[in-house]
Amino acid sequence: MKKLKDCLLSAGLLVLVLLAATSSSLAQVTPSADAYTNSASAGTNFGAAVTLGVANTATSNQKTYVQFDLSSIPAGFNGSNIAKASLKLYVNSVTTAGSFNVDYVTGPWVEKTITANLSPSLGTTVAGNVPLTTALVHDYVLVDVTPAVVAWLNGTQANDGLALVANSPLNATFDSKENTTQSHSPELDVVFSGGGTITGITTAAGSGLTGGTSSGVANLSLLTSCSAGQILSWNGTAWACKSVSGSGTVTSVGLNVPSSDFTLTGSPITTAGTFALGWTVPPTSVAAANAIVKRDSVGGFNAGPIQGLSFSTNPGVFGAVNTSNVVGAIGVYGHDPGKTSGGHTIGVLGDTGNSVGIGVFGTNGVLSNLGTGFLNHVTPGVWGDSGHTGVLGTTDSGIGVEGYSDSGIGVLAAANSGASGSGLEATHSGEGNAIYAYNAPATGATAYNATLLLEGLSGTSHFVLYAQDGSGANYVRTDSTGNLLATSAIYGASKNFKIDHPVDPTNKYLVHTSIESPDMMNIYNGITVLDGNGGATVELPSYFEALNKDFRYQLTSIGAPGPNLYVSQKVKNNRFEIAGGQPGAEVSWQVTGIRHDAWANANRSPVEVEKTEAEQGRYLHPEAFGLPVEKSITYNGGAARRKMLDIEHKLPQKNPLGSAQP
Repeated sequence: MKKLKDCLLSAGLLVLVLLAATSSSLAQVTPSADAYTNSASAGTNFGAAVTLGVANTATSNQKTYVQFDLSSIPAGFNGSNIAKASLKLYVNSVTTAGSFNVDYVTGPWVEKTITANLSPSLGTTVAGNVPLTTALVHDYVLVDVTPAVVAWLNGTQANDGLALVANSPLNATFDSKENTTQSHSPELDVVFSGGGTITGITTAAGSGLTGGTSSGVANLSLLTSCSAGQILSWNGTAWACKSVSGSGTVTSVGLNVPSSDFTLTGSPITTAGTFALGWTVPPTSVAAANAIVKRDSVGGFNAGPIQGLSFSTNPGVFGAVNTSNVVGAIGVYGHDPGKTSGGHTIGVLGDTGNSVGIGVFGTNGVLSNLGTGFLNHVTPGVWGDSGHTGVLGTTDSGIGVEGYSDSGIGVLAAANSGASGSGLEATHSGEGNAIYAYNAPATGATAYNATLLLEGLSGTSHFVLYAQDGSGANYVRTDSTGNLLATSAIYGASKNFKIDHPVDPTNKYLVHTSIESPDMMNIYNGITVLDGNGGATVELPSYFEALNKDFRYQLTSIGAPGPNLYVSQKVKNNRFEIAGGQPGAEVSWQVTGIRHDAWANANRSPVEVEKTEAEQGRYLHPEAFGLPVEKSITYNGGAARRKMLDIEHKLPQKNPLGSAQP
């Protein structure tokens, strides 16, 4: 029954009048305009989108606007003629369940120009807290909007349409009138009370209906000429039978940085601007809680450091937390509020003039297996040793842990042999880099300067490379034979293979570039021999139709012309048929398809993507456009790091793990 109702939707206005003994009637009206706005893309118009977003999340606020032309309602009808009016919506997806309100729109708007920055004001709520759950996906939601239709017909409210406003944490989509694949446009169902009597109804050609009567009750039905599983779809001239295929949606993702230690200004940013972070309580202020400050001779906070000095085995400065199981407790905290004249300012400095000493030593009271055997053989500037976490560096913006060396190793991460720990583990949330590696090779340096060198024992539980997101559902890793595995997409300027050249393997490489397409396209090909009738059936893999849709065909006759060669039967039951060729001839065939498996439907790759505000005016590969490296999207970050370290000169390059080549 739901498919029968779907067939009645069109891009124009369709009014279906059903007569009964009480002379009541029903009008089904499709939108004259529908669109949605997205705060995460505040300057973008989504009037041509095939779905309508309704979301209220930490990263995105999406509102849907829909307007109906009521000129099809009989002349002279007003609010008293309305028995009930319902807004009918087809649920395409529900990422996060919740509820939404239906509000009056109190200003004009245009489907092809409305954006989050150019959206009309909203009035009172017509229907509130309409529930939306995952169980409603691919089903209809009916919302009673009788007061709105009555107000529009009586002229007490301008007909600027309705707005669907999400209550947090809803994240869902509905089909729009542009969704020609599903043809599940929003719909306004109006039931009239009273009215006159219609003495005859006939159906027009191309209307998609059959039946009629000259008087009494009109019995109308849909055309019955469609095949099983097909629906009626408007082709621009008439209603015609059409097969239905699947579709997918992409949602937006943004950034949210809450912190009780900082005040955030400049949010939300709609078209242009910057965020600003400030201290909630400035650390140099006498108002700072539990602060120890040293005043200078005039009472300012510019005096030298508070020092701890020891001439015995007792510590010069000892910081301890005598409270167990308290998250965030700190023994010693060093903070530098800003840079003074020249050089670098330092929050905490650990220094030793002893060749066997340790500048800063941190432990939770339990040395690791590595620490107990390593402690007397190293002289680190900073030593963090623990049965759990030796050194932890975190940052809201900047660098959590940074190591630099003129020669040797800036940061060495090691895990005890045979243990289950990680030598180096980097987690990442938001923008920035979990691991940032920079290499500035000196002139004439060897080819063994590794920007990031990872070495590990390959095996079922040991990986040279392993990175995953916070949920653990998506990862990139190497397997036991060195293959790179990823559960999500891999992006790059090109995707190549490189092997020893089959003809001259000792002196050359062979490099091929993969075929690229704006679609998730699969290619299948082969050669078949035509039977005595000049035809052939080509068997495809058993998963072919489950994986692919939108098929394209190519046929080439081998050895002799085949001017009448053609595909006589499209793909069905994982095979297609060829006809019109010469008996016994060979035919080279090729079939392409677009993936429509579950992952592909949920993760369509956008072909054209707007650069973020920070990326605009910069390039992934500026040298390809004849531009300097300063125009690179990643240049500023690297330049800032080098400037901070005062290493604008070329650094001497050495293999960080010894003399052996990586």
